Amino acid sequence: MIIYFVIFAILTFFALDDLREKRFARIYKYKILVFFLVLFSGLRWRTGPDWLPYSYYFDNFDWNQPFFRVAYETGYVVLTLIVRFFTNSYSVFLTLLALLILIPRSIFFKRYTESIFLALLLYYGFYLADTVTTRQAASISICLLGLPFIERKKLFYFCLVIALAMTIHITSIF
Repeated sequence: MIIYFVIFAILTFFALDDLREKRFARIYKYKILVFFLVLFSGLRWRTGPDWLPYSYYFDNFDWNQPFFRVAYETGYVVLTLIVRFFTNSYSVFLTLLALLILIPRSIFFKRYTESIFLALLLYYGFYLADTVTTRQAASISICLLGLPFIERKKLFYFCLVIALAMTIHITSIF
């Protein structure tokens, strides 16, 4: 449990130090922290209420069984299929989900805020929930990638991004 407080303390330190750092040094530290959060999320074990059903689904995935093709949205099923083709490691799968969740969000923070460490610190509270609600968190992250299309008034491309996010979790439509 102490590791969560250590991460919070590190993020707080960087958030307070955010304004005086040069841009290059800040981005370098930012990428290291995001990478650490990806590893922390991806290498977790037996955490959250959805752990058993998701790990069971991954460990027993069989494309030939109809249940496994319809149990979740198509994008999640295909992602599971691809990862299972290469490895049986649920940790690898969780790490890929963590990348899918954290990289778009870190790009979003870098693009839309001057205080990237403060944004990461504020996000940390949600990050803890994102390690449990992985499908929804991944779909939200994909939706964030669509915001530049809204800014450029390219509604068609924005709708494509939302449609892609809906293949991971249907709540992206809302």
